[in-house]
Amino acid sequence: MLIVAEKYRMAHVLAKVLKFEKFSWPFFYNEAGDVIAYSQGHLFQPKHLKDDLYTWKNPRPFETLPRELFMVPTTDYIIRVRKRPLSTEYLREHVPLLMREHDVIVNACDADKEGERIFYDLFNVAQTTAVIYRLDLSKGVTQSLIQSAFDNLFDARKTKAKHYSAQARLCADFGYALLTSVTTFYARKGCLHPLLAGYTDKEKSVASVGRVLIPVLQLIDEQCILVENVKLKQIHCPYIEGRSASGAKVSFRYDWQRLGLPTSALSDQRLAKNYIQSKSLSDVFVIDSVTNEMGVVAAPKMYDTASMQADMQDLSPTETLNVLQSLYEKGLITYPRTDETALPDDDITSDKLKALFESIDNNLNSVSDRTTKSSRSFLEKHNDLLDTVSNNRCDDSNEDISASHTALTPTSAQANLSNLTDIEISVYSKICERFTSALEGDKAVCITTVTGKFSGEEHGMLGEKEASFTFEKSTFTTDYEKSKSKIISLNEGDIIHLENISLKTEDLDVARYYAENEIPLVMLNVGDKVTDPAIAKLLYEAKGLGSASTRDKIVASLLKRDFVEISIIDGRRCVIVTGKGKAILSILPSHFKSPITTAIWEHEFYKIETCNDLEQAQRMRDNFIRKVYEKLEKYIKYLNQRYGRNVQGVPTNNDFPPPKELISRIKQIARTRNLDVPVLVLSSNKAAEKWLNLNAPIMHSKMKDKLEESGLSTCDHTLRDERRISIRKQALQSNSSNPPTQKQLLIAIKMSKQAGVRMPEKAKKTANECSQFIAECKTKLVPTKEQINTLKRLAAKHRYPVSKLIYKSRKQTLSLINKLRTK
Repeated sequence: MLIVAEKYRMAHVLAKVLKFEKFSWPFFYNEAGDVIAYSQGHLFQPKHLKDDLYTWKNPRPFETLPRELFMVPTTDYIIRVRKRPLSTEYLREHVPLLMREHDVIVNACDADKEGERIFYDLFNVAQTTAVIYRLDLSKGVTQSLIQSAFDNLFDARKTKAKHYSAQARLCADFGYALLTSVTTFYARKGCLHPLLAGYTDKEKSVASVGRVLIPVLQLIDEQCILVENVKLKQIHCPYIEGRSASGAKVSFRYDWQRLGLPTSALSDQRLAKNYIQSKSLSDVFVIDSVTNEMGVVAAPKMYDTASMQADMQDLSPTETLNVLQSLYEKGLITYPRTDETALPDDDITSDKLKALFESIDNNLNSVSDRTTKSSRSFLEKHNDLLDTVSNNRCDDSNEDISASHTALTPTSAQANLSNLTDIEISVYSKICERFTSALEGDKAVCITTVTGKFSGEEHGMLGEKEASFTFEKSTFTTDYEKSKSKIISLNEGDIIHLENISLKTEDLDVARYYAENEIPLVMLNVGDKVTDPAIAKLLYEAKGLGSASTRDKIVASLLKRDFVEISIIDGRRCVIVTGKGKAILSILPSHFKSPITTAIWEHEFYKIETCNDLEQAQRMRDNFIRKVYEKLEKYIKYLNQRYGRNVQGVPTNNDFPPPKELISRIKQIARTRNLDVPVLVLSSNKAAEKWLNLNAPIMHSKMKDKLEESGLSTCDHTLRDERRISIRKQALQSNSSNPPTQKQLLIAIKMSKQAGVRMPEKAKKTANECSQFIAECKTKLVPTKEQINTLKRLAAKHRYPVSKLIYKSRKQTLSLINKLRTK
């Protein structure tokens, strides 16, 4: 028997549980001669074999996309297994060889579409008729769960349709990659938009039309428009603090909402200041009313991957997913890539929960010194939950939930968590707490509202009859009458002894830029953004844009193309669309920007993977790919018809007229600066681009230096993107910051080694701190004035010639000083 895992780390876990105690590099064996082998993720990718026809130099052949695709090896790279290098080429060759040598093969790759594809890409190379079984580890990789899954192996044909579904997505996305070749061709020629042309960097010059990338960029752009159209973000109100007759401290806020006042009326803080100045602490403030209302706070759903990523504000989505993967491999949580927020009913029984709660308690008690009391308060609820769970099943349970995925929950594995990092403990605690809160169900809450006013007041702050102030308190309870007695004892007519009347600035609940860690959740819940109920339903069923495995990489892809900027605002890593991002959106038709395409695709994928007839599933895959390619070919023909006459068959040294967008930009600059535009500029694309570069916005050298320090390159194509420059300038003015670029980090690491100075964590987080660290390292590498003067004095004394280069290196300067002193 041969067991094939997705990666070495999972193979190692399986070997430990299933007693494969012999390791003969690089695979695991047992006494019976069975083997556990592994892949290294995807080792194959689709490709056509007509590189001479489909090139970046000629878009015409793309009007008929290649229908015959082959799975070819990915680029080889080296991993390390037990301190020895192992090539992916070795795995690609030897795993199929092992498959041919065994009659029984167990697919132990991840229980999703990609896991099926990884396995069958290798199996198809092997071309064997071995019997295949499936090992489903979606519920976790604790010893008991692995053993249970191994004892219940099932026919792999039940899940093979997922492989065809994965192929359908892969080949359709490959079609979009071919379309990107065409859009990039015309973008580089300057036909599409001026901000998409002129890039010398290979990656940044690519006008990517990703099936998921572009709709996500559209969502980010729409949010940016909402944020930037908000005119009022803060209001200024009076705030009252005092004590009741019993001595209890209370505070009241000006209740402009109860009075029905518009927010614009509270934008000028002078109104609030004047009102406060008209009052004194000796004024009589009386309780006007006290009301108690019962409400319900809905229980939170269990975590899926996206909501976990959104909650970890200090980590990027990729970092959070890496932590989840680490916890999963240690057997502490269920499968980390999931869009489900529910558990099967058979997972929520008293016996299973008792074992699970005991494990959680023991695990967290082993690191009690590294967790806060508040983060572990949920442990006290476990006994009460066990008493009620049999009678009240959790609302988040579901008998129909997919066997491949469940909510992100803790497992019953017991382990000493002392070897975990603080971040891993924090994530594990959050998962445990959310799991417990979801099982608790909805909670009743008593909301007490107390209103007060100044006695004898003739008019309020804005001329109303009298100003109303409000104090609110909420108490979770199961007994309404009992809960009322817990509230601070206040009754109508009571007098509040005033201690302070102050001005407070309140942030309004307005649209905010999406944070980087929120993007996966926005992609998952994209159905909320759609007004058509039928399309929204389709998006909910399709689990939004992308998948739990791929959403974390979307922002990195957008950053790589300069379609978005990261700006740290109020501690949040906000994602803001750039001028180049708006440019790519402006040239694409609506169906490329809409999430509806993904919804339709995912619906088709679901039909393929749930098809019990494998031959029918193959036909459905082929029909799907054909329809996608026909639609892409139609758009490619449109591009060739519109722009091809200007570039097709024309030598590269010839020219063509500039596009409308470029002409519009030139005229705008000319009007702003009162410049004359030569006729040649409006008729020649090359002349137009040259004129645009010569008349780029003039920037002071100090501002350029500040932009460089913020991590932004100030090359010509960046300076042309006025929106991007504006984003950086606003960040500098508001003392916000940006994360360091890869180039900055590499320089900082190099300088750190040269100067012998440890790089602080904050220098890895913001560009400003990174620049300051680089400057600090540079000062340590050059000699001080005192050292230079000492060397000059010694050199003059000994008549020793000193090169100017030595004065630039502290190390060489000190070495020569020591040498001359010994003479």
